[in-house]
Amino acid sequence: MKYEVISNNSELLNLNLENNQLLIEALPKTGSSQITIQATTETGGVAAHTFKVYNNYVPPESIDPPQPPTLINAISDITLTPQVSSQTIDISQIFATPDGEQLKYEVISGNGELLNINLQNNQLSIEALPKTGSSQITIQATTETGGVAAHTFKVFNNYVPPESAATINSGLTELQNVIDANPDDLLASLDTPEAKTTLETLMTELESNFGNIVNAIQQPETLTKAGVSPEAVATLEQLLANREVGAALGLPTSVESALKNNDFRIWDKYLVNATEAASILLPDAPQTNVAFLDFAGGHGENVTEVFESVNPNAEYERLSINNGNWAEQLVRVVEQLQAKGERGGLVNLSLDLTAIDSEGRVTTRYELTPEEQEAIQFARENNVLLVVAAGNTGGQMSGLGMAAEKFDNIITVGAVDRSRDRADYSAYDSEGVTPQLSLVMAPGGEWENDPNAFVGTSRAAGYVTAAASLVWGANSELNYQQVKELLLTTANDLADPGWDAETGVGLLDVKEAVERAKVTEAKPLEVTAAPEVFSFTGEGRVNTSSRAASAGTEAAIEELRNDRQNLVKDLESLQDAGNPDLGLDELRAQVEEKTEAAFEEFRRLSSDVAIASAKENMVLEELGFASQGNGIEQGRLQNFEAVKLALEHRLEALKEAKVELEKPSANERNLEKAIGEVEAGISSVERRLRYHKIPTYQDYYWWVATSTSQIKEEDIDIISDHISFYQTKYDKSDNPWQPGRQKRPILLKLKEKAEEVKSRLQEYLNLTAEQTRISKHRNGIEKDRQLYNILKRRAVAKAQIDTAYSNLLGLAKEWRGKNQNILDHFHGGGIPKKPNEKINFYKKRINDYWKNINFLNDHAFNVGKRVSALDTKRTWESRRDSYRTQLEALKDKKKIADIVKQQKIEALELQIAQTQSELDQLEKLSVYTEQEVKAADDRLTTIEQQLNTLLNDKASAEQKLHGYKRDYRRFQEAGEEKNSISQQIQELEAQQRSIQQREQNERLQLQNLEAAKFADEPAIVQTKNNINSLQQRLRSHRIPTYPSSYRTESTTAVWNDIQQIKADVSFYRQKYNTPVRDSNGKLIRNRQIFLDLIPRAEKVQESLEKYLGILNKQNRIQNGTWGIEEDRELSQVLKERDPPNLSAAQARREPLAAKA
Repeated sequence: MKYEVISNNSELLNLNLENNQLLIEALPKTGSSQITIQATTETGGVAAHTFKVYNNYVPPESIDPPQPPTLINAISDITLTPQVSSQTIDISQIFATPDGEQLKYEVISGNGELLNINLQNNQLSIEALPKTGSSQITIQATTETGGVAAHTFKVFNNYVPPESAATINSGLTELQNVIDANPDDLLASLDTPEAKTTLETLMTELESNFGNIVNAIQQPETLTKAGVSPEAVATLEQLLANREVGAALGLPTSVESALKNNDFRIWDKYLVNATEAASILLPDAPQTNVAFLDFAGGHGENVTEVFESVNPNAEYERLSINNGNWAEQLVRVVEQLQAKGERGGLVNLSLDLTAIDSEGRVTTRYELTPEEQEAIQFARENNVLLVVAAGNTGGQMSGLGMAAEKFDNIITVGAVDRSRDRADYSAYDSEGVTPQLSLVMAPGGEWENDPNAFVGTSRAAGYVTAAASLVWGANSELNYQQVKELLLTTANDLADPGWDAETGVGLLDVKEAVERAKVTEAKPLEVTAAPEVFSFTGEGRVNTSSRAASAGTEAAIEELRNDRQNLVKDLESLQDAGNPDLGLDELRAQVEEKTEAAFEEFRRLSSDVAIASAKENMVLEELGFASQGNGIEQGRLQNFEAVKLALEHRLEALKEAKVELEKPSANERNLEKAIGEVEAGISSVERRLRYHKIPTYQDYYWWVATSTSQIKEEDIDIISDHISFYQTKYDKSDNPWQPGRQKRPILLKLKEKAEEVKSRLQEYLNLTAEQTRISKHRNGIEKDRQLYNILKRRAVAKAQIDTAYSNLLGLAKEWRGKNQNILDHFHGGGIPKKPNEKINFYKKRINDYWKNINFLNDHAFNVGKRVSALDTKRTWESRRDSYRTQLEALKDKKKIADIVKQQKIEALELQIAQTQSELDQLEKLSVYTEQEVKAADDRLTTIEQQLNTLLNDKASAEQKLHGYKRDYRRFQEAGEEKNSISQQIQELEAQQRSIQQREQNERLQLQNLEAAKFADEPAIVQTKNNINSLQQRLRSHRIPTYPSSYRTESTTAVWNDIQQIKADVSFYRQKYNTPVRDSNGKLIRNRQIFLDLIPRAEKVQESLEKYLGILNKQNRIQNGTWGIEEDRELSQVLKERDPPNLSAAQARREPLAAKA
């Protein structure tokens, strides 16, 4: 089904029907309108529907302005310190309205580098960040009817610790004393070791507390608020105002004047430590070969001017490049070095790479062609170092700058401002994943009010090129790898510690690199394998080129000048497409009217789309931060749960450990058992001492003597029995027996055993004597231990003696049996036969036998008397004392073990209490975090709703813009043609220069031939023919030159608007990149900043509209200096061009124009 709008009041409404979507937009007029929509089927059936739209438009001038709120309580200036680092203000009492309206508050300005500002529920929270300085905070209050009022107050953040302020005060006081000692020669006073040490300490303190030395000295009142005394500040101001100090730092004026001067160039040499750096070299030091590959014109001259400001003694060569032929020129430079026999060189490439597509659009090129890669490798193999500018796109650098990652003979140079921050325009590795990228920073300048200022990474590359030439001049034997390493390793770190994506290795330090080069030992060049050469993915689709890596002021002005010429071509395009019967003046008026309307519509629609896109991006950013914040809160909650679980496990483990510790341990049980055993030993000894139950040798002797007497009596009885037996036998026997003469064996054995007993008794006597001697000298634990060992040996000896006596008793019984056997088997030989004689004989023998036994008993008795005289009681007392000493030691050990155990129990109880406290605190935090999670979820939902609304608004604006582009496609074709013709003109100009150069060469050759007098006539004729041919080609490629009156209007106003736009964009970017912190200290971007961006974006849009209006007015042909005949001549010249030289858009347009 086909839909269309068949009626509408176009004075009230703007309607657009596309893809079955009817868009109705109110115009600034009040009234009602009927809209009729008609639907048609494929078979021709038609139906219509009508409805009304009321447009209630009230002119702004007829509406009374809303009444702003009234300031009733101004906020005084605030000072934050490390001790009081935050403050909360209730701002609901600052403003008031007569009707008591509800006010909406918002923070519209604040320094996010110094403060973390948060406004919620009319509570303004200000938290100091670790940096010193002052900030202005502006609060805006808005009524329900739109009335707005603002209030501004100052917050000074004093992050300087008292000890640092004291160090700064003492350092400046010492400097003042040094100055007073020699007031006529300030530099000489500051050149002493004491002053240098003091200055170094001051610099360190100022850097660490103020973030940047420039920030500290630029505002002396900041030092006063930070606790520095007025006298110390006065000393600092005296130093800053001295021109000699400024000259020593490389400044053409005093530091104070340099800080107030907007000329950024004043600080360049100071920043890179390049003041009189060339004087470090000897006067006759050899200079390396330096070449600059740059575009013809002012850009190359500006780069070499920067180079000469650091190394005025160097000689260099400058080669022009055209249409991106820098690789060809680089090969030519290296070949020249080879021809001269030079061992290396230095080449400056202050350019980045571009690509031109089929429609003439110029974009940054991120790849190198194979020819460019081979040229860089050719330079690498011949010890040639390349200094490359990073580019001024402000984002990802081109393929040439990134080539430093692949080729080690490239140093990429970025730009910093005088605060040593990366310049906004300086390109870098935006992905930040290539720390091997050799990126060093140097001053590139800042935009001020000079449209001709030379600003950009090209300027920075000039400084690095000069530094490399001085390093090579200080030590000409170095290779490019060593020169590059010296420049990188001596750079001063910026931003994040170590290498980072935006500032690389840091800020160039020229003098340090040169000084270190003088003491560096030269090494042979280590050329590794050549990097792999990759094909160019844009081959056949785009044309490769290059552009100067400056901020492009001249190019911007030239673009403004060319816009008028391009719009003339648009006029011609519109003339061909219009009514051929109209006159030129009528056609011009018609074209101007249509052009003005088209531009007005285009501006409006583009503005709507741009604003919708900006709002969408900001809300998307806010949505991302809200999602991130929600994720953070969710993560915190999960982390709390995990920590809570861990604390509960820890608490349970601590309680179990306490229970286990309270139980008796194996060591305690062993101590108790040992104490019991020692106490039992003491009781046993005391019982022995109490009842004197100590066996003596007399007891033992009595037992032995009793046993001996018993044996004697038994032996006498036995012998008597034997005598009676043998007497009877003798009386009856007739076989007499003669006693032998041998000795009695039994007596010999008894004697031997008696000697053994004597020996053992003597040994016992010696042991008891030793015990007596030791008992008199025992002292201390070690002596008790020795006594204990001696008593053990004595007990063993006594046991051995007891065993010996027991053996002796058994032996006596054995002898008794043997004697009985002897008597039983006695033959009676030698015994008197008469009974009386025989009895006397036996009695004599028995008396002799017992005489020996009595002798032994007497000897044993005497020994026993000597033994019984020993003090055996002292032995047991010593044993008791030893037991008591051991008992005290065991008890002390047990007491110490009990104390250690109690300490462990108390430590466990403390840990249990702390863990329980942490659990309780965690419970409270978990509840708060759950509330934060809910708030984050609600905020996320709100932002998503806002995003959906904005997406709908953007879709509507894009739909309108699409309808405009569809209706005014001719202007698009004219724009494409304009770009194509601009490119064609550049190509023709290049061909013209080439032809002129060839013509000049041919003329020179002709002059040489005519002057030589030996050239033949055919050669001269051929040369003249070549000249004529070139002149003919030059005439055929003539480019129309427009009169100077065509550019009568000054571009100053346009330039000022461009500067304002750039200032707005810079402010915009600064606001966007300003870091703030959340309650956890994590960097986020304040939501209020994004709300601030919307009016700023609208202001930038207004500036752009003003700029387009100026261009439109400038390009109108109203001043009469461009007549009808000249218009026709221009049209005829453009139409008579060769078809192959026309762009695709021009070729498409001609048939349409002929048809019209």
